[in-house]
Amino acid sequence: TRNALPIYLILDNDAKQEAQQLERDGLIEPGRYHIWENGTIENYYPHDVLKEALEEIDSRYNLGIELEKVMQQIRQGSLSADRIDLGEKKRILDKSWEVILAERVARLINARDVRLSDEVRRVLERVAQAT
Repeated sequence: TRNALPIYLILDNDAKQEAQQLERDGLIEPGRYHIWENGTIENYYPHDVLKEALEEIDSRYNLGIELEKVMQQIRQGSLSADRIDLGEKKRILDKSWEVILAERVARLINARDVRLSDEVRRVLERVAQAT
């Protein structure tokens, strides 16, 4: 867009090399992107909010998520939120699993006074300043 629109990229950790290449190629200005240190945005969702969002999704779509098992694995660090496997049931969703989860989490965060991690807060502040 060559400065026609302000752009700030927020990317999963696996896109780090691509973002650096965009910067080297002059397609994005230095400092106009952020790579999540913990891999993906899903890994920053507060556990209580994540659990409630998963309950809503499971109830709405009848996915059969073993919620307590999943949450225990997430708390123990043996499973990350971006690696929750819905198996074949994800085909019944009306949009991508990650989008549905993000929508539910955002709604719950907006409805409460949820403390975001320092990294998430810094990124959001940078985005607000950049645009």
